[in-house]
Amino acid sequence: MARQKPGPHPEYPKDQLVRIRVDVITMKKIDWCAERLDMNRSELLRYGVEKIYDELFKK
Repeated sequence: MARQKPGPHPEYPKDQLVRIRVDVITMKKIDWCAERLDMNRSELLRYGVEKIYDELFKK
């Protein structure tokens, strides 16, 4: 019997890794926005993708 990991088991696990290259100014913008919204970078970028997707889907 396999040992199960403790903690929540999300329906859509975040097991995909995306790496991007950005300049210093963009990184500062990401960090500033994340701090203002009380999110980490990953949450902020997922949030941004959802907003853009929703906006494009409505067209």
